[in-house]
Amino acid sequence: MIGWRSAGLAAGFVIAACERSPQTLGPSATEDGTLTINSQTGETRARVEAAQGPGTLYSGSDGNADLSSALPFGFTIYPGARVQRTTSTRSDKASHTLVTMRSADGPDAIVPYYRAQALKAGFSTEMDLATSTTRALDGTGPDGAVFSVNAIAQAGGTLVTLRLSSRPKAE
Repeated sequence: MIGWRSAGLAAGFVIAACERSPQTLGPSATEDGTLTINSQTGETRARVEAAQGPGTLYSGSDGNADLSSALPFGFTIYPGARVQRTTSTRSDKASHTLVTMRSADGPDAIVPYYRAQALKAGFSTEMDLATSTTRALDGTGPDGAVFSVNAIAQAGGTLVTLRLSSRPKAE
């Protein structure tokens, strides 16, 4: 796990970036790693060197989300959805990916799409919740991996949050 010192360092860079004119900051280097922030788009990239091993963080917004590498476990972005933000952290031991997107399709189309992807990837579904405006699905997969998808119908489309995480590997 990446230490609090490194997380505080990254937070300090983010706060400093908010006070500057629009530009790409960095990469800024310290003994703990590097951080690059584009203050126009909000895109943030960090690499932290810690005693437990290296870790990376990516966060992007407003369609600038970097999805050049595939989502974990074979999951994909819902067809036609517009990615609003993606955040991912990776280390030698675990990974976490959070994608927020918007779609013209409703929750009853989106959640079954992710159910099929989860089952194909070897996940079991453990919770399936439906209300008049919301669908939520989550489950566990190989080696304790977890996924969840939440789809909320709103004016102008459906807000979708997809979370994919691997569990820390035993030493």
